[in-house]
Amino acid sequence: MNLLGCFLYGVWARSYVAKNMPALYTGLTVGFCGCLTTFSSWAVNAAEHFCRGNAARGVATLIFPLWIFLGGLELGLFAGDAIEAECTNAASLEKLEPGDVKLKAPDEARLPFYHNYKLAIGWVLFVLILLTALLVVGLSNVYVEEAAAVAMAPLGAWLRYHLSSFSKGKNYPYGTLCANFAATAIAAMSTGLWTKTKGSDIFWHAVVDGFCGALSTASTFTSEFRMLKEAPHAPRGYVYASMMLLAGQVAAIPFVASIPSM
Repeated sequence: MNLLGCFLYGVWARSYVAKNMPALYTGLTVGFCGCLTTFSSWAVNAAEHFCRGNAARGVATLIFPLWIFLGGLELGLFAGDAIEAECTNAASLEKLEPGDVKLKAPDEARLPFYHNYKLAIGWVLFVLILLTALLVVGLSNVYVEEAAAVAMAPLGAWLRYHLSSFSKGKNYPYGTLCANFAATAIAAMSTGLWTKTKGSDIFWHAVVDGFCGALSTASTFTSEFRMLKEAPHAPRGYVYASMMLLAGQVAAIPFVASIPSM
């Protein structure tokens, strides 16, 4: 899912949507791709290897996927360019980088009619998702864990979106760093509690797969790493990636180490 999310992120970054429909572009990249991908599970899996004493496998679990995801993003950018060129029949296209913070905000007069009502629309959609999940569980009593995860995911995505405001005007995207750190800590703690107490599977799926999966993101992290790595101050990209991967282990290892099976 992480690889697919990074690929789609790249495709949409070079599409008509990115240049002409900023609200939809944010929804597809930060929203859909951010929820499709997860950093917390990636970090917890690496922490499990470290806690078992297999440091080499832990390092490999952290490093290799990052470059695979970066390759998926680059492939998505290439595919997006090809699709856009085919659709527009243009030999030269304005190329927008994923996560480009220099994109100008549209004029107030050109904002879509729903702009002033986006918060209300968001809450209505969340309530509809929650009611749908409850209806599925109530009528069929199947897919209970999946419905619980779907019900909690919008809260994680909403919180991640607002945390991203911390990145404005900063050298590093601290918003994504905070979101991934918090999601990893909550996921690791919830897994530890669930294992020790043999708690509810529904609760675990709701918190770990739903809330933490949507709160954390691998696609946005990968696009930010790419953007910083190719900027004039290229070392910032590697510093940022190191900060993110290290923060994930700081958040996960204390809780994972307390699990008896670890």
